[in-house]
Amino acid sequence: MTSRHLLLLRHGETESSRSGAFTGRADHPLTDSGRVQASAWAEVLPPIVDRARTSPLRRASETATLAGFRDAVIAPSLLEWDLGVLEGRPADGFRAANPGWSVFTDGPPEGSGESVDQVESRAAEVLSTLADRDGVTLLVSHGQFLRALAFTTLGIPVAHAKALSLGPCRMGILTQRPSGWSLTGWNLPAEMAAATILERLT
Repeated sequence: MTSRHLLLLRHGETESSRSGAFTGRADHPLTDSGRVQASAWAEVLPPIVDRARTSPLRRASETATLAGFRDAVIAPSLLEWDLGVLEGRPADGFRAANPGWSVFTDGPPEGSGESVDQVESRAAEVLSTLADRDGVTLLVSHGQFLRALAFTTLGIPVAHAKALSLGPCRMGILTQRPSGWSLTGWNLPAEMAAATILERLT
């Protein structure tokens, strides 16, 4: 079987991510720090990526451009989780008032936004569009959706995705082995040398 890898790159920092607010479909731009974070990937990714897709939201599409992929395909299926009534609310305050709650197990409150099942279905749709694509595919998206996508790819319920964090402009790597998909890298910064990332892609 030809080697297949998925590189899951979260967008760079935004004012919303820096402040700790819930951010779903609101279209925030990158901060200056976020643009620096994204540009750092331009030293690493273009030589090893066969194709790139990005969420249409500015923070993702700008990250893709700065990382060296001006021609990345815009893919609405890579949008962030629709958080409904949580959009823009301070995350720490909501979690303190609702102990035990997680978007990955409970979805947004009050029946708003996307349910866990809907996000799992969207993640499965993304995978189906890549079913016949060998080589290295870069997906530039968002923290919550990429965690859901990673676990869906691995055949693990999205509820377990709350166990992993993915920082701004950090990457996860999924590799398809003869026995199935495996997680071969997670929360990787661009500061890692290209050779180190290539080693993870073998």
